[in-house]
Amino acid sequence: MDGTLLHSKSQISSGNANAIREAMSRGVQVVIATGKARPGAMVVLKTADLVGMDVILLESSSGVFLQDLLVYGKQGREIFCKNLDPNFCKEAIEVDVTHVLYKVNKFKSSAYCWVVW
Repeated sequence: MDGTLLHSKSQISSGNANAIREAMSRGVQVVIATGKARPGAMVVLKTADLVGMDVILLESSSGVFLQDLLVYGKQGREIFCKNLDPNFCKEAIEVDVTHVLYKVNKFKSSAYCWVVW
């Protein structure tokens, strides 16, 4: 989505939203592929009225999320999930104690961010 479907303010232009609706009305199946988590993608798509029945994204839709780490197939069933190796995460935390890893639950999904003090 970022850099393709979304403009510089991370929103979908009305032209892109209309093009998606037109494609779907002609039978094109649209599947979202994004680095965002599914709930984050839904927030962006909702602003363009592209969340809900007969539009792009529902909790039961196919999609590729989190930089290809999480993939949903038919009926929104998880078909692929790759987690980071816990040893890698541990090593990353130990590299520099001035960085703190914390969990963000803004969109009811887990995301981890670095804070530099």
